[in-house]
Amino acid sequence: MESLGEKTHSFIVRIWLESREIEAKALEWRGMIEHVTSGQQHYFQDMAQLAIFIERYLKMGIKDT
Repeated sequence: MESLGEKTHSFIVRIWLESREIEAKALEWRGMIEHVTSGQQHYFQDMAQLAIFIERYLKMGIKDT
C-alpha cells in the first residue's frame, strides 16, 4: 500500500512584479516554481506554464490499469 507521501507532490511558487526599463511599458508578473522533491525549477510568465509544470508531476503518478 502506498503511503500518503508517495502520492503527494510539494511545490514552492514565487511570483514577483518585473521591474520595467521603459516607463511606458506595462508591468509584467513573473514567477518561478520548484518541485521540492526533485529540486527542478521552471520560470514562467503566465499561469498556463505554471499548470503545465505541475501537470507533469501529477501524470507521473498515474498508472494505467
